[in-house]
Amino acid sequence: KLMTALVALDVSPGADAPVRIEPSDHRPGAVPHIATGEEVTFTDLLNLSLVASSNVSAAALARSTGLAAEEFVVQMNAKARQIGMTGASFVEPTGLDPGNVASATDVARLLRRALEDERIRDAVMRSDYAFSAKTGRPHHVRSTDALLGSFLDAPPYVFLGGKTGYLDEAGYCFGAAAQNGDGNRIIAVVLGAKTRDDRFNDVK
Repeated sequence: KLMTALVALDVSPGADAPVRIEPSDHRPGAVPHIATGEEVTFTDLLNLSLVASSNVSAAALARSTGLAAEEFVVQMNAKARQIGMTGASFVEPTGLDPGNVASATDVARLLRRALEDERIRDAVMRSDYAFSAKTGRPHHVRSTDALLGSFLDAPPYVFLGGKTGYLDEAGYCFGAAAQNGDGNRIIAVVLGAKTRDDRFNDVK
């Protein structure tokens, strides 16, 4: 979803551009957060993808760019090469397909690049996100990142943001960045943790 956000922001239709949720955006599993027929903004989709890790929103975000699905994936892989993700390969934008692969080093490079973008940085630092769809329904979602509000998010540390992930094939995954009192920054990536809590504890 971080790579999807980067590519979508490169060719964004505009922060307030309206996007209607289509049946093709829906994916099996997890909470959909938004329903078919609802109209939201590009910014809402970006935040839903990165705060709540919404699969529907990631699919709609990619579609909102006007790129064909195949071309969006081409752009994802081109961006990966640009960032130096030498072991990464993407086949779709939600992260649900086990054909999406990357090493821990690749994920660290992706996270470092993604956090350079203020819009992504703002999203991953939100503990929750509330908005109303243009079609009227109010929404409120919470972040999947348990390190927001942890000891890493208080002096002398500065938490810089992170992103969760999960697939049966990949296990519980998490990458995050933090800074200590001396201003030194580090990115930690955990792949294949056995439980939701393990990934957060290992990164801490």
